[in-house]
Amino acid sequence: PERLTPRLVRSLLMQVLDAVAYIHEHDVLHRDISPDNILIDSADRPVLIDFGAAREQATRASRLLSTMQTMKDGYSPQEFYISGSKQVPASDLYALAATFHHLVTGAAPPSSQERLAEAAQSGRDPYEPIKGRIGGYDDGFLAAIDAALAVFPAQRIQSARDWVAAIDQRRREEAKREEAMSD
Repeated sequence: PERLTPRLVRSLLMQVLDAVAYIHEHDVLHRDISPDNILIDSADRPVLIDFGAAREQATRASRLLSTMQTMKDGYSPQEFYISGSKQVPASDLYALAATFHHLVTGAAPPSSQERLAEAAQSGRDPYEPIKGRIGGYDDGFLAAIDAALAVFPAQRIQSARDWVAAIDQRRREEAKREEAMSD
């Protein structure tokens, strides 16, 4: 854990986002992103593994979604739990955000099913945004993780490239604010 500094965590996320953008641009969804499916090599390069759920989908002749689902509480978006629900790149991004939430906070966010049930019952999502709660990270970096963890797919960041742009844009805005304050 001490090896995973905020700087390294940001670098890892940016590299994984590049990989995820690549697979999405080739019409492949991973469907099983979680901490146990990202390895870090000795040069601090992340390797996204276990494309079993993606491979099963790719072997189907039709474009229908597979009935085989891979769900991991805390990491899987709510649409993975509902048979026949539409899965999109933002579905993988939710799982990636949950993975990096765990990396940053030490725990997975509440399960998407819990969140959905609570939102339906009380109108309140029990997820606590990490922006402003975790030291050492740019608020823009944390805000982008929070945005990718929206319980409803339409409210999430929609592509890996959009996520990278959101992190970069927020970082530029924060740098401008800091510069203005120091002048």
